Amino acid sequence: MRASERANIAAACVASVACGWNLTSVGAVAGPLADHYDASLATIGLLGSGLWLTHALVQAPAGEVLDRVGVRRVAVCAMTLLLVTNLAGLVVGSVALLAVVRALTGVGCGATMVAASLRARPAGAAGQGAIGGAVSAGAALAVAT
Repeated sequence: MRASERANIAAACVASVACGWNLTSVGAVAGPLADHYDASLATIGLLGSGLWLTHALVQAPAGEVLDRVGVRRVAVCAMTLLLVTNLAGLVVGSVALLAVVRALTGVGCGATMVAASLRARPAGAAGQGAIGGAVSAGAALAVAT
């Protein structure tokens, strides 16, 4: 494997860990979030559903944007969106506003995963497997912490 392929896989894995974290971080603290917002666990569960919905809906349009402006630019924008929405999630005062923040986080996750997949694509199955593992590692890290 060439050095550039390793660098691409490493970058894709970093982005994938961030996405994996976001996919499970709310579920890992559902009880405390429900208490904090005086909401039901079902309501907190909808925060994850909103993220997954926007994650799925943004993937095809993100692919088109990637084709036009490039993987790196979209990846940086998507990761920035993840950072901003995660910071916003720490300070929002209502569960309704948190639902909007989580939906925006899903946009960042969807675009991040498309960018990561395309970045690792030249390495073939090894690259795709690495980002799949990185998503799982990020999800496990959210639960563990």
